[in-house]
Amino acid sequence: MFNIKNHLPTFVCELRRGTPMRVFSNGDFYVLNFVQKEMCHLFHLDCGRFVKTAKAFIRQLEDLESVNVLFSNENVQEVNFRLYIEAGELLIEKLAVYHNRNARRALLDLRRATIALKYRLESFNGGYDPEAPNEEMYHQLLHAAQVWKHTQAIFPEKRLTKEDENQLKEASRYTFFIKLLLDDEELADSFFLWALRDHIAVRPFIEFPHNQWKMNRYALNGRLSRRGGRDLRVQKIQGETGLEKVLTLPFEGKPVNILDESRSILFKGNYGLTIKEVYEVFDHKRIEAGNLEYMEEGIINWNAHHWGYWDADLQDYQRIDFEKNNWWNDLPVLERLSLQQARNTFGHHLTGVEWNLALTSSRVHQDLNFVDAHGYLSISIPQGDGSYLVYTLGKFTFTFPETLVQALLNIGETAEATVAYPDENVYYTHRRKTRYSYAINEKEGRRFFESVKRDMLLSREGNLIYQIESDNCAKWAYDKLVEAVGQFRVPEIYTMPFLDSEPDGVLKTVFKMIKSLPEGWQIPVTTCIHFFLGGYKGRLIIENSQAIWKSLTHHSFWEDTVIFHPSMLYKQQEVGNIGRFVPSGITLAVRTILRFVSQGETFYKKFISYLKSVTYKFSLWEVLSQSSLTLNEYSRSKDLQIAGNQQYR
Repeated sequence: MFNIKNHLPTFVCELRRGTPMRVFSNGDFYVLNFVQKEMCHLFHLDCGRFVKTAKAFIRQLEDLESVNVLFSNENVQEVNFRLYIEAGELLIEKLAVYHNRNARRALLDLRRATIALKYRLESFNGGYDPEAPNEEMYHQLLHAAQVWKHTQAIFPEKRLTKEDENQLKEASRYTFFIKLLLDDEELADSFFLWALRDHIAVRPFIEFPHNQWKMNRYALNGRLSRRGGRDLRVQKIQGETGLEKVLTLPFEGKPVNILDESRSILFKGNYGLTIKEVYEVFDHKRIEAGNLEYMEEGIINWNAHHWGYWDADLQDYQRIDFEKNNWWNDLPVLERLSLQQARNTFGHHLTGVEWNLALTSSRVHQDLNFVDAHGYLSISIPQGDGSYLVYTLGKFTFTFPETLVQALLNIGETAEATVAYPDENVYYTHRRKTRYSYAINEKEGRRFFESVKRDMLLSREGNLIYQIESDNCAKWAYDKLVEAVGQFRVPEIYTMPFLDSEPDGVLKTVFKMIKSLPEGWQIPVTTCIHFFLGGYKGRLIIENSQAIWKSLTHHSFWEDTVIFHPSMLYKQQEVGNIGRFVPSGITLAVRTILRFVSQGETFYKKFISYLKSVTYKFSLWEVLSQSSLTLNEYSRSKDLQIAGNQQYR
């Protein structure tokens, strides 16, 4: 028994001879004897044997990514890369004669891994160099990208952006890779998600495919995307044996080579982890927050649920001190936006002076499905130079269900909650997001942070709860917005009857059956089902110095089944009930409009049309065109009508 890694020359020699071999997934192999060879021919097993050999060799090429490539005439490479290339090319020849699905998939994957190795080596080491942008390749890639983007629901805008085109132009320099991509639909989909949805640098995708897979596998792709997509870098550094090609990520502001997973990283608080353990922390975030997060400085020691870093010596968290003035300045920075970036994200009402508080909803499904939907808040603070610091916060339980079945079986349960900073959803590039922004003054911003502080103190005492159907993420976000800016400025956004949700699968059938019942039966049947799904489970908390039992059965949901649904923000904007942002204060033009609202919608529309015709040359209309939709919500709000009559009569 031999092993490919330890006996590479033998493996290549047998491939050259065409010797039948059996190769195991760990790289072990042996030469078949006469009987085994004849059995393979008799039962047409050669194709399957080559597919297994190719898969095993691809794993060897994946492991090879951890070996630094040297760029020096004075030093010898740690491994014989040329033999790996030869072995890959020989296997490609063997697989090319078979045309079934498994053989084609193995062939394409092997071609990608071999091409990646060649680009990693560059011509200096017998590989490929990127070329000048290839116009023919670029236009073929451009067409494929346009077709792909039109099929993706995640993109509200289907046209390719300038940033998209720049990504594709850079990719067109890698001719051999692009030829493969245009022949491999699965690879194209993966690449476009990486380059056009997440906007991460294309070079790591091409040269380090296994490490690119790790970024996706361990939920780091969304984090890289949030930071602009350029933190994952292919670099050449001076190592002990000469100039080496490495792949780096920032750890606490410093670039670190991540190719060796056994490498140890010492974080703040004397907290030490290997690269592999770092990956495991991010992998586990689907269940709990963990002690690492990806912020402005890259990967840092920070627990999003406890609002502190882990002190390995004290075996406890060093938490934010809420008694300090302006305590939010001690939070690690998630992102820093220029004025233009802030305007593009939160609304063109921003000038770099006012604060901004944005209600945000994210969802996977493009309807009122409550699965994979979430609501949270983003507060942006001006820095005096036109830029903004952005903090995103959302309500969560401390641990998450691992599967959809677990989530459904505990849909009625009341759990211990916290406020997460940052909210995990800011990294979800697979979810579509929409925002409803409010320009606020500093006083309102401080009021918001004071409200968050109260909730975090409750959480530390175990007195903050989360309940999917009542005290959920969307309700928390809505309540914090109302506390900050006042109820008279905020319309009903999230509330809807539970049975108006639009689940899929089995739940869709269940909903249809319940809604087919007489109206008087629907709420009792709904609450009965919730009872057996954990509605009776509750928690005893301290509220206003009194012990209170909190459960779904003790909530208004048990009477009317009304819920706060994150996707209702999309619905409200789609039907035109609300706009995208609300400017600070109420301008003279808006005051005038408010006086005419009561005279009827038709007159209101005529007035807006007239106003547009006389102000089209001025930036004022840019604000009014965005905020005018909010006048519909104002007219529906009795509180605002009363306030408006008193203030502007």
